[in-house]
Amino acid sequence: MSDSGSLRSNSIQLGFPFQLDPGSDTHVDILLEWIKTCDDAHPSPTDELFLPTRLLAIGNEHVSRVRLVCSRHEEILKTDKYVALSHRWGLPDQQQPLEVKFVSATKENINKIMNEGVDDVDLPKTFRDAITITRKLKIKYLWIDSLCIIQKSGQGSDAEAKTDWEREAKLMEKVFSSAYLTIAASCADHKFHGFLQPRTRRQIVTMRSDDGAQFHVCEVIDNFDLDVEQGELNKRAWVLQERALSRRTIHFAHNQTYWECGEGIRCETFTKTENRKASFLGDSNFPHSVKAYKQGRQLQHYQGLYERYSALGLSYDTDRPIAIAGLEKRLMNAIESAGGFGIFQSNLHRDLLWQRRNSESTLKRIDFGALHQFRIPSWSWMAYSGEIRYMNVPFDDIRRAGNIQSPFATLSRGSSYADSGLGRPAELRAPIHTIVVEEPNWLILDEPERSPARPLKCVIIGESKHHKSEQPTNYVLVVSFSGKNEGEDIYERVGVAYLKPEEIVRQESMFVSIR
Repeated sequence: MSDSGSLRSNSIQLGFPFQLDPGSDTHVDILLEWIKTCDDAHPSPTDELFLPTRLLAIGNEHVSRVRLVCSRHEEILKTDKYVALSHRWGLPDQQQPLEVKFVSATKENINKIMNEGVDDVDLPKTFRDAITITRKLKIKYLWIDSLCIIQKSGQGSDAEAKTDWEREAKLMEKVFSSAYLTIAASCADHKFHGFLQPRTRRQIVTMRSDDGAQFHVCEVIDNFDLDVEQGELNKRAWVLQERALSRRTIHFAHNQTYWECGEGIRCETFTKTENRKASFLGDSNFPHSVKAYKQGRQLQHYQGLYERYSALGLSYDTDRPIAIAGLEKRLMNAIESAGGFGIFQSNLHRDLLWQRRNSESTLKRIDFGALHQFRIPSWSWMAYSGEIRYMNVPFDDIRRAGNIQSPFATLSRGSSYADSGLGRPAELRAPIHTIVVEEPNWLILDEPERSPARPLKCVIIGESKHHKSEQPTNYVLVVSFSGKNEGEDIYERVGVAYLKPEEIVRQESMFVSIR
């Protein structure tokens, strides 16, 4: 370290007995060293050159004003870098501090933000901190969702905001995957909180060895799981996709700063740590790593990801399929499977066998209204709010039903039903059977407070193979009549069940549509 306190060593395997103030010169030197090491040792070029529709031009450290620019009209080179901010919105805009004048871009103020610009002091603290760090990293552009996408203003028609949101939401995958890096405001409870907060100093004991060398003993503060994985930011659904798609992320946590990229996690204390979840989500070209896995392990990874996502919070339940759409698209390409709504054609039967998390939990059907070009099908967990898990189906002990007709069967590999342009509801077609017991022992309804009509109907997804004297168990979707369409009976999923053969009256010739 130089006399000025700036980090000059080419190595980052050093240690400080004290915690640095985030945003200080020495702290930023560490960030720059992380970036340089990543750029030099394991670069991760993007698939294509991409710039978001709008970016904040932030200038340098001697500037205290930002301006929103349109990348199509501004002289932004394709080689120019930009940083993306991942943050919690938190408090409603109505609770903003008096000194904050701009929390989002709306149809009323966007021209001012683009033509005149905005003073830093007029922005929420989290945004100001992101601007500060980006300037110190000598990067000229920053992407912040609420300023780069037109938001609802509550004044008059919000049609323009709705149109802009629908267009930009489809680009979210590219926004984060093409960013030079992502800043995660992990310790900021909301946009007015900020993440460059003074640190609480940890206790230090200074000692000397027998040869007179001085060293320090201090408490261990490296805890990526607690600080990041279990942090408030990562409890939000949108953030899972933002983190997974980012090439590399700097997490500003309460105790320290963490670097995450495809090569692992580095701590501000200069240690390197391993984290199972991070090794998958931190893949700089997510989800490239799953390509090397066999089908069973691929399924375990993405189903685990979906289970985790289902437990995360959303301000609007209708965002459930949108907030993970870019991530799902990446998974489809990596696995080389068509699909949609959280279901993959290559693992259709297993993907259909999801359930509510436990006996105390419940799911609630989401009312999408006219927000989607077609209804999210009842057999997709994306149609519900609430936490899910997948049924325990042994890999070597299942015989799949061969008479289920999938809406994804005609799509090319890697294609999503939502992008297919088919313009009709996604439906399964399969034989429907009658459950002859009133209350099966292993019946799990999606919404327990709703009681479907008896006798219950079901679609057999698969059955376990014989093991000695045990009878095979049928894994089924429980369905209920929901109406008619052009004279045809339409059913919807209401749950799942494990059933013995004698609990079902089979009607193989009676095919119905399940939507």
